[in-house]
Amino acid sequence: MGENLQELKRQLEIERHVSSAFSELSKAIISPLLTNSDIYQMVLDQARELTDSEHGFVSSIDTDSGAHISHTLTKMKSDGCQAPLKGGVLPEGPHKTYGSLWGNGLNTREAFFTNNPSSHPSSRGLPEGHVPMKNFLSVPVAFHGLLLGQIALANSTRDYCQDDIEIIEKLSVFYAVVLRNHIWAQEMNVFNEKLTQLATIDGLTGVYNRRHFLLCAEEEFRRINRYGGACSLLMLDIDRFKKVNDTFGHAVGDAAIHRVAELCAESLRSTDLLGRIGGEEFAMLLIETGIAEAALVAERLRLRIQDDAFGVEMDIFCPLRVSIGVAERQSQESETLAALMSRADEALYRAKKEGRNKVVIT
Repeated sequence: MGENLQELKRQLEIERHVSSAFSELSKAIISPLLTNSDIYQMVLDQARELTDSEHGFVSSIDTDSGAHISHTLTKMKSDGCQAPLKGGVLPEGPHKTYGSLWGNGLNTREAFFTNNPSSHPSSRGLPEGHVPMKNFLSVPVAFHGLLLGQIALANSTRDYCQDDIEIIEKLSVFYAVVLRNHIWAQEMNVFNEKLTQLATIDGLTGVYNRRHFLLCAEEEFRRINRYGGACSLLMLDIDRFKKVNDTFGHAVGDAAIHRVAELCAESLRSTDLLGRIGGEEFAMLLIETGIAEAALVAERLRLRIQDDAFGVEMDIFCPLRVSIGVAERQSQESETLAALMSRADEALYRAKKEGRNKVVIT
């Protein structure tokens, strides 16, 4: 009777401990103050405490490369483990290839434990320098059938048992939610980056689209209005572009636009703004640049495009020529961006009217 009571008390204590651990993890998952790394460490700490384990790690499987990545380890290093570990990626060999005890649970998708690691059918020995293992337990972590990683533990002060498996399997549910949320966050970041790119970048040329160029230029004007400074605007248009399309087709026309965008980007500083305003027309806002320097930039760019081997590379006779209008912001009159673009456009029109392939300053 006394033994049964003691066992009942032990089971109740275990359940209380498990319930407390799950309550802490539930709060951690929804807490805005804790990072994923904090939660990974909490999972490992709770797993070790619940199973009286000295060592262990929680890991995930990279969805792109399939690499087995450790998110946090115990103090195996300070205990003398010399097995290589760089950048959180588990070393080549049994860890990374899912071989030996580390990979058995991942390969079978079943939790298991062994209190005699060297005699386990999957044991292939330890990497050189690894801390000796007295026992081992592994629970794969999955979310709706998708294998995400594992919780692995070693060197319990007692023998592992089926109760330990059941406890860690419950813990793995929380860990699966954390890992899946992390994957969703990564996917959402990629999605948001693509949306941002679509909203700001011209798909053909890779430079700013008209809308984003104007937004950035307006922001620069606000800065100049507050702190002072100069800027000049270049409006560039490819000469006789319709003839390029009519003669060689739209694929060559697109290639010509792309090439001109490349040459413009290479000719500007990182602080300058470049945008495709429409069709074969580009705008460049040169920051802290007066009219004389802007005219030199425009002329160098015109010559560079004229001398480019675009047609030769494509084995066609299609030399590129551009006309450029240049205007400096009239700061003393607090000229607006629209007014500056209008004056640069007028200069561009004059360049076209005066024979093309030239720079006109206003």
